[in-house]
Amino acid sequence: MPIDFDLGVIDLDAGGAPTGAPRTLLAEEGEDYGAAWSPDGLWLAFHSHMEQSDDIWLVPVDGSERPIRLTRFGPGADTGEPDWSPDGRALAFSSHGPPLEGNPGSVYTVAIDPATGSAAANPVRVPLDGFQGYAMGARFSPDGERLAFYGRSLEDGRVTVHTVATAGGIPTAVVSFVNGEPYSAPEWSADGASLFYSRNDGSGPFQVWRVDIATGATEQVTTGVPGALQPSVSPDGRTLAVTIREAAIEVVALAARASR
Repeated sequence: MPIDFDLGVIDLDAGGAPTGAPRTLLAEEGEDYGAAWSPDGLWLAFHSHMEQSDDIWLVPVDGSERPIRLTRFGPGADTGEPDWSPDGRALAFSSHGPPLEGNPGSVYTVAIDPATGSAAANPVRVPLDGFQGYAMGARFSPDGERLAFYGRSLEDGRVTVHTVATAGGIPTAVVSFVNGEPYSAPEWSADGASLFYSRNDGSGPFQVWRVDIATGATEQVTTGVPGALQPSVSPDGRTLAVTIREAAIEVVALAARASR
C-alpha cells in the first residue's frame, strides 16, 4: 500500500494555540512518521523509508541538518516507532531486523550522542529470556529502568502486555487478551504504576484500557463507536491523548447487466 507521510512541526503559545503554519522538516516519498521529541527538545526521532530503508532516523527540530540514520535493518524490517529514554541517551523500538533466531519480532535499544544526534553504538537486541512470539512496540518506563511491549503469540494470536528490565531478562506478563493489531506500544502512566493499551477483543472498535501493574486489575478508559488507539500520557499524568479511528463500511447495490 503506497503511503506518503511527511514530517513537520508547528509552534504553539502557552495556551496550546498554533502561532503559525506547520514547518515541514522532511518531505520525501514514503513513510516518515512516529516523531518522538528528545527530552531536551532539540531532536525528533522517527520511522522512515528514506533511502530504501525501514529504519529509525533523527533530525534536528530546527531543520538545520539532514536526517541522521541510526539503524540499518533495511527494507521489510517493519521497524516500529521510537521512544526516548528519560535521560535522552537511548531510543527503544521493535523491529523484524536481524538476527531473527526464531523470533520474528524483537525489541531493540540504540545509544544516542545527544550532542551530535549520531548513534553512539550499534543497535542492541534486548534479550527476552523465555519469550516466544512476536514483540511489538517498546516504551521506556518513567524511571528508565524497564521497557513495556506487546507480545503476540505465534500459536493463537493472543496479545500480552509485557514489561522487562531495560537491559533484558525474563519478561513479566501483565495482562493478556484476544486482539487485532494493537498499534503503537503500551503507554506508561506518569508514576510508572500502570500501563495504557489498545484492545478490541478481536473484533469491533478498539478502546483504551488501563492495567495496574502490581495487581493486574484492569479498567476501560474510553468508550463509544469510534475506536481509540495509540494512548499517550501528558508529562503531568493528568491527560491522555488518543488517536480516534472510525472505520466505515458501505454496502453498494449495482444494477446487473443483462446477459446476452
